Amino acid sequence: MQNKLLLLGMFTSLIANGVGNNFKLVDKSNQTNQVNIKIKPIKKSRKQKRKERQRKKQFTNQHSDGLIVKSIREQDVHELKHNLEIYLKYQNEELSIKYLEALIALITDFVEMRDLRLQLADLYFKNERYDKAGSVYTEYYEAYPGYMSAEYALSQAIISKYKQTRACDQDTAVTLEVIELSKQYLQNKAYLKYRKQIQDLFQACNSQMFESEVQVFEHYFKHGYLKAAQRRVDYMREKMLPKQPDIKSRIDDLQELVNQSLAGKNPLKLLKAYHRLPAKQ
Repeated sequence: MQNKLLLLGMFTSLIANGVGNNFKLVDKSNQTNQVNIKIKPIKKSRKQKRKERQRKKQFTNQHSDGLIVKSIREQDVHELKHNLEIYLKYQNEELSIKYLEALIALITDFVEMRDLRLQLADLYFKNERYDKAGSVYTEYYEAYPGYMSAEYALSQAIISKYKQTRACDQDTAVTLEVIELSKQYLQNKAYLKYRKQIQDLFQACNSQMFESEVQVFEHYFKHGYLKAAQRRVDYMREKMLPKQPDIKSRIDDLQELVNQSLAGKNPLKLLKAYHRLPAKQ
């Protein structure tokens, strides 16, 4: 008991006298036994850590190829261009995008604005931000249809929007946008560079729209709404068949399902049997 009290007293005294982080306590009852005690340093608060990071970031910025240390909102056009050039040099695409967005909001020169918008769209596309890329490419094409990069911008707009298309049983709004933009490209006889790729995307989107119509048909048909199902078949035959001659046999099959159901057969059983059939070549 006395030994424990002695150790406790020495420990308290050492802390009160500001002894360093590492020291030894010696048990006088047994000089050979030593007790090593290590006091952990006090942890820094979040505020202290944040201030250190800010100081480090500020120091880095001041010594990184002459970066101007200001917030983007405080920089004028020349300062934004200066920092943009550095970020592009080191391929910091995230900050390059922010600086391009800020520059476009301030630039008044027509030619410079045009070039910056295309540069921004390319960075969006490279970073797989296809929604923004598609919007900027489309705006670029509509604003500068006679410029030499108009064909490129339109083709990239189509590709960007195609990458946003969904399955045939989901929203087809973007698919319709791709079809409309593809028509504009294909109707321009001067556009040849990306024609094969755009034709393929145009066909893929038309096929997707057909499959979407088939899904709608099947929904009506299996629930016994035969008039609504017939209207979908008529629509496919009138609007889609002229653009896609290869879907004729499938439309005929859907019509046969309606005919058999009208003759008294169970629509759900007919649809299940139809899906078990091997696909036609």
